[in-house]
Amino acid sequence: MLKNIGIALCMGCSISLNARDNVYYPTFFNSYFFNKYQISPAYMPAEGKLECSGNYKSLLGELKKISAYSFSIARVFKSEASQSHSLRLSFFNEQEGSYISSPRAYIGYTYRQKLGQDFEIFSGINLGTTGLYYAAPTITQSSALLPDGAVGLGLAWRTLRLDLSAHHIFNSAKYVFTSPLVLERYFHGYLSYSIDFGPNWVSKSYGLYRLLPYVNDEAYVATSLVYKDLFSVGTSIRYQSGLAFFTAFDLKNDSDQFQMFFNYNSAAFKLAPKWQNGVELGINYIMK
Repeated sequence: MLKNIGIALCMGCSISLNARDNVYYPTFFNSYFFNKYQISPAYMPAEGKLECSGNYKSLLGELKKISAYSFSIARVFKSEASQSHSLRLSFFNEQEGSYISSPRAYIGYTYRQKLGQDFEIFSGINLGTTGLYYAAPTITQSSALLPDGAVGLGLAWRTLRLDLSAHHIFNSAKYVFTSPLVLERYFHGYLSYSIDFGPNWVSKSYGLYRLLPYVNDEAYVATSLVYKDLFSVGTSIRYQSGLAFFTAFDLKNDSDQFQMFFNYNSAAFKLAPKWQNGVELGINYIMK
């Protein structure tokens, strides 16, 4: 999210977040485990030849006009049993009221190589742009369009998955008004694991660490219980930001799979200020 810059612009002034520049980091969906392409460009759908995703996030209460959404479509090509390639187009936008928006668009490539019966390695790259647009009526309109990208590496062994990725790899910068705005490089570390409990139940666990220079890092831990790959419910904790509850429903047949999910971010246990409360909605479609 555009850290405090939007509030400053609406007041007709500029606030620096640190000693060097105004640093921009994109907002993040708490339901990241349903949208792994947001974690790393090394993500590839485990099955199917086409994946389409859409997500929406909004804060609640007085800040309900702060929202974000994303769309993504990926095509998977299997050259042989041990290798796969995928191309992905993705678009994101953050809206802070009526006057501030931050669209991002990328094209991505991912490669998968199977090494042995249970071990796989993934690599990926995203290239695109990030735009920052200000149109408050009390200030001069301004905009910035900067080159952006990410690289990632993933390792999978049975149901264990590890991903490491770097984002804003170009450290792009541009002057907006009188201050340089920087897409400062940041990093993700992601780990997931699942355990079967009989023929019908599966327990899934997720962990994500976001290394964000110049602002506080973010850490997420989540767990869910899945019934017959048709219904799941779980909870997620974001360090110093509150507790989230989520659920998902899946419909599938031999040729298609459709998933809907809902996530509620709360300030339970007084871990978060009021502005953290929000909801997330999403859909995923896979053509097999």
